[in-house]
Amino acid sequence: MNNQTAIILGNYQWDVTSPGLINIKDNNVQKKLTKKQYLLMSCLYRAYPNSVSNQDIIHDVWKTEHVSNESLPQLIIRTRNTLDDKEKNIIVNQPGEGYSLHISTIDKKKTEQNDATPVIKASPKSIWKCSLWMSCLLLTVINLYYFFEAYQDKKRLIEVFTAETYSHIESIKESGDLSITIEGTECKFEAKHHAINCK
Repeated sequence: MNNQTAIILGNYQWDVTSPGLINIKDNNVQKKLTKKQYLLMSCLYRAYPNSVSNQDIIHDVWKTEHVSNESLPQLIIRTRNTLDDKEKNIIVNQPGEGYSLHISTIDKKKTEQNDATPVIKASPKSIWKCSLWMSCLLLTVINLYYFFEAYQDKKRLIEVFTAETYSHIESIKESGDLSITIEGTECKFEAKHHAINCK
């Protein structure tokens, strides 16, 4: 087999250096091969495109362990289930020979580029959290605006209460008018006509 590290097995992408599988047809959902499944797949991968005899597979997977007649068929079934290989098109039985692997290789550089630019998909939960956060931020800004306005009103009110009264105003008792001295000029505010007359 050549030096390709990423291959396609049906709906899955498999980096042959690890037991992880990525479902390229279902939002990159990941699965993991068991230890023996990984040993089986590695054995078939090394022999690709040739088939491997049952005895060679048993030797690679189980080494010196005692193996029943059903051990290999059961492992093949479990591995096919993991790969969603219902049609038996990935792990192919070669009558009288053993098993072979049917794969498509992927350009290693392309795979590395895809890994470098992952697609981020927002879940409904994360969208809801983001919306809640934005709403809280908006409410905070609005509250700060009204707090500033209230502070300015309070400041103006304090200035009114603490302002000094104009000392050059006198009330004319007979008429209820006001006598006002403005820069040395005496003026009379007639309350009845709301007018000021200065001499």
